[in-house]
Parts: sequence; C-alpha cells; structure tokens
Amino acid sequence: MQESRSKINERSEAREAEVDQLRLAVLPIIFSIGVCSVLISALARVNERMYTPEHLPITPSVFFGLSGGLAGLIMGCLLMLWVKRNSDSERGKIFWMIAFFSVALGLPLFTGALLPLGAFLMDLYNGHVENVLNDFLRALIVVPRTIVIQGAMGVFTGVLSSAIFCILIASYDKFFSNRLGSINTFLSAGLISVLILVLTRLVPADLLSKLG
Repeated sequence: MQESRSKINERSEAREAEVDQLRLAVLPIIFSIGVCSVLISALARVNERMYTPEHLPITPSVFFGLSGGLAGLIMGCLLMLWVKRNSDSERGKIFWMIAFFSVALGLPLFTGALLPLGAFLMDLYNGHVENVLNDFLRALIVVPRTIVIQGAMGVFTGVLSSAIFCILIASYDKFFSNRLGSINTFLSAGLISVLILVLTRLVPADLLSKLG
C-alpha cells in the first residue's frame, strides 16, 4: 500500500516537473509571438496604394508590442493552467487542435483589450497626458471597440501566430522535452524568442504587411 502511494506521488511530482518545464518553453515564445503579431497587424492596415508600409518607430513598437506580449502571456498562462489540470491526458492531435484555435482566437481579442492601455502608457511616457484618471478611463471605455476591431482584423495574423506557436511547442514537447533540462529549455526558448523579435524588425515592412 505504501509502495503504491509512493509511486503515485512520484508520478505526480514527475508530471508537475514536466508541466513546469513546458511552461519555461511556452511563455517566452508566446510572449515574442504576441509582440510580433501586433507589429505585423499594424503594417497590414497600411493602404499600400497610398502609402509604403514602414516599421513603427521604437516607442510605439515597445508600448504596442508589450500589449501583444502581455496578451500572449495571458494566453500562455491559461494554456498551462489547462495542461496542469489535465496533466494525465496525452498531448496529442486533439490537444494541439484545441490549443491552435484557442490561441488563434484569443490572442487578437486579448491584444485588442490591452492596446488602449498601451496607448495610454505611451502618451503618459511622452508627456501627453493632462489628467491621468480621465485619460485612463477613456482608455478603458474604448476597450470593447478595440477588442472587436483587433479581433476582426487580426484573424489571419492570429492564425499564423498560433500555427507558429503550436509547431514550435509541439515539436519541443515531442522531441526535446526529455532531452533538455529546465535551464536549457528556458535558454533555448529565450533564444528563439529573441530571434523571432529580431526577424520581425529586420524583415522588410512591405513583406511583413502581407502576412496580416
């Protein structure tokens, strides 16, 4: 009886360690993908018949990008909460299909909810806010509208972002999770995240605009 309990405890601890290690891969990557999805969506809204798409300046890129990154972290945390509660379940095709549609739909919606707050913080940083409370309330008021707009216009970007995320994490989960420890997992995910951010900044804007 004691042996069976000890085995159950060992399995439970092993599953918790596995989920914690998976979290180290998921969160950095989905953060960077969330950042990039905002920047690509902004480029996709440029009317190419009248204007040439250009990368956003540094300040808007940081504040709007952080809105997308935080949206990605929210989706990543929700996904990992689901994984933790269903740690006994196998992460097969059905799991990744649900994860794909969840991220594809949820990322643009959460991004839309956070964009007005990012704009408010950018105005605050630039010294354009006269009344902090009033401007903050204005940002909250437009949240429902930006959720609808970003949710509608960011569908293709959300699908593309979700596909990249699921391919990367599913590949890690299947081929590398047993080979890499927690530290190597975090370092690898961090390196991939930085690479994603750098490529988003270096790839020509007119090419990125076609991805949205």
